[in-house]
Amino acid sequence: MTALDGGTTRSDSEVGIAELLHLLGRVPGEFTAICTQGSDGLFDARVVPTDFAASHVDSLLGRDTMDIWYSVNPTAGQGSSRRKGRAEDVTRLAGLWADLDVKEGFCASIDVAELIIEKLSVVLGTRPTVLVASGHGLQPIWIFERCDDLTLNTEAKRAAATDLLDQWGALVHLTAAECGAKVDPVFNLDRILRVPGTVNNKAEPVPTRGVRDAGEFLPLDWVRGVLNEYDLAPRGHNRDREMPVDENIVYNELGPEAQARVDGWIREALRGIGAELDDLAGWEPGRRDEDGRGWERRCSDAAYRLGALFRSGWNALTEDAALRVFLDHAPTDGQWTELNLHNKWASQRDRAPAVAFPAVLMVDRLKNAVAVQQGPADRRMVLGSPDDEAFERRVEAELLTLRARNEARRRFDAESAVTDTDFDGEYLSGGQLDDLPVPEPLIEGVLVRHAYGITRGRDATFKSFIVLDWALSMAAGVPWQGRVTERVKVLYIAGEGAYGLASRKRVWEESHSQGVDPSWFVVRKSPVNLYRGGPDLDHLLGYIEENKFGFVVLDTLRKMSGGADGNGSDMGVVVDNIDRIRRATDRGSVHVVAHTGKVDGDVRGFSGIEDDADLVWSVKRKAGSTRVSLTCAKMKDGPDGQTIDLRLRELNGSLVVEHADVATQELATEAESRTPIERIMHAMHEKFADTGASTKDLMRSTGLPQSTTYRVRKELLRNGRLREKAGQLVLGPAEVSGGPS
Repeated sequence: MTALDGGTTRSDSEVGIAELLHLLGRVPGEFTAICTQGSDGLFDARVVPTDFAASHVDSLLGRDTMDIWYSVNPTAGQGSSRRKGRAEDVTRLAGLWADLDVKEGFCASIDVAELIIEKLSVVLGTRPTVLVASGHGLQPIWIFERCDDLTLNTEAKRAAATDLLDQWGALVHLTAAECGAKVDPVFNLDRILRVPGTVNNKAEPVPTRGVRDAGEFLPLDWVRGVLNEYDLAPRGHNRDREMPVDENIVYNELGPEAQARVDGWIREALRGIGAELDDLAGWEPGRRDEDGRGWERRCSDAAYRLGALFRSGWNALTEDAALRVFLDHAPTDGQWTELNLHNKWASQRDRAPAVAFPAVLMVDRLKNAVAVQQGPADRRMVLGSPDDEAFERRVEAELLTLRARNEARRRFDAESAVTDTDFDGEYLSGGQLDDLPVPEPLIEGVLVRHAYGITRGRDATFKSFIVLDWALSMAAGVPWQGRVTERVKVLYIAGEGAYGLASRKRVWEESHSQGVDPSWFVVRKSPVNLYRGGPDLDHLLGYIEENKFGFVVLDTLRKMSGGADGNGSDMGVVVDNIDRIRRATDRGSVHVVAHTGKVDGDVRGFSGIEDDADLVWSVKRKAGSTRVSLTCAKMKDGPDGQTIDLRLRELNGSLVVEHADVATQELATEAESRTPIERIMHAMHEKFADTGASTKDLMRSTGLPQSTTYRVRKELLRNGRLREKAGQLVLGPAEVSGGPS
């Protein structure tokens, strides 16, 4: 047997780089990246034919200050390169891996890293194929059986491989979290790992070693099936695509040789659990181990391990055998109840294997199966009852755990998402800053693209009517109250139900003598939880991207916030997800309808809701009046403070939005009838006849989109109605003598 870090023993077959690449399925014609870093801190990489990888590593050995890594997956190359290859250069997915660092804040010890590997092995149904002691941790590798789907010769296969690694990374991350540990996001196609048989010089020099573990090669369909059972959504653009699963495969059925290996591992695990329970039987009351765990926690952990083995469906462990381990080894003073244990396992008997994360498999259930014989009150504290204060405390603690898990998942996705970011592109020179496009309006002077906006007000101030009026105007491509509107596709998320919107939409179409194309105005009839996230939010983001919506309405913020504390930092998660929705639009914006507090000031609750907004409109209405004032309280890239007076007119059982007085309404109608050329020339005569105007001045004055303004500017310069003077646009000679058009 070969000892790894901390005395852990595995198979007696030691693995070097040549054997490791052979196990990873490397064949002639495939290339491997060999990467190095010396004491000078300089990183170097060479992509070499796999046949020469071992000899290249040998040529580097003997340099005690040299760290050496290899690419897990084969990569494209020409024999020599100064880079290791990118994700798009990878030619085949060879396996699954993890990098379990033993250091503060990650894995507290080798035993913790081993526990993570054991739990992942239970999920996959086999130990790793290879285990590498990386010098300061463990790197398990589960290697795939070769198949055509693993050869990344199409974009679809590459996307599927990326998604698979995303799912696997989420599983490793959450399994580590269940063990009180953290792992780095290292689940990219172009991942490099430590070469066994070299030296890790990160801190004190430590040799790296690799052994052939007990695991068999994994079929790809098996792995897809297992990860899909965990409902792990990839974070990539095709997160909603379902992985194919072959329902004819019996996932817990192994061949005779593989079954023998697994049986041996299970017997070894059972002996270890029995020895641990024998030790616990002699503990004095109140004793705790170095990690602060008492006998109950230690017994529960052992029970979890037994339950996980049993749930995996392996032949070597039956229900009776699992119970026998506890009855033979558990503390003998009545602390374990055979009936409760039996009932807990019996309730799991007919369930499919691997339907929950490892640490959830048995620990929580078996805590309720432990009966401390120290009186009824103590028994209730262990078993738990809905009427007990202790039970409520446990429920609250579990809720905090679930929230922490969701937050960990969000942070993991965020960390993983930046691995391929071009950070150099985040910096702009002064010239590049000047070249940035002016924010294009969606509605002249009211809404712009690329923005997170809010319309806020007290109850019954017609907030939703106004925002719906905006939305339908943009979806139909008609001016809003005399202001130029950019036509975009609209998604209206009706958190308070869609039924009232139907009559409002019909009346709007009647008042405007204008129908709205159904594909340009879409309503979601239920809210989406922006606090807890999950598959519902993931689907929404994909739906917005796929259908290229340019304006998304969230009505109302309270309905979209789920169980978030409206006055606390929980709302920071909500605001972050609102921004994810904005980024998913087609160069568009997201707009939130929100309630104000009793003093009718800012949005009710957490101040960050408005702090992060690009624009905020406030709606005020006098009691009993149909008139409202719409005031711009914040406009990030423009003037705020403007007020638009509106009224709501009854029509066929609903209301339509109009200007507050008929004269203004008629002026708006007149302005709407002008062509873009007429609008620009009118502005030049009325506002800029003496001073001249820049193109940006004309955009602000007319509300025309940037593309339209530049197109009309070019036409007017060509026909002489405008000319350029000292960098400004001025009226041409004929216009100066002819007056306004």
